[in-house]
Amino acid sequence: MATFEVETIYYTSQGGVKTKECDLFDNRNNALAHMRSKLSRSDMIKQGDVTDGLVKLLDDRGNLRQVVKFGKL
Repeated sequence: MATFEVETIYYTSQGGVKTKECDLFDNRNNALAHMRSKLSRSDMIKQGDVTDGLVKLLDDRGNLRQVVKFGKL
């Protein structure tokens, strides 16, 4: 049985790592649903797609604010 991981990295306005979260799931669908819920913020510009496994969120100035990655362990 596979384990799926959703890793979320939050960045400060200066570009440093603020916090890092790792969530584990036993089901791919649950992991992707969790990833979509993390991306529900409407004030950020999204780069990438959930199905690709990597989504970057940028603020209105183009600074990286959050990265959400999907992977299989």
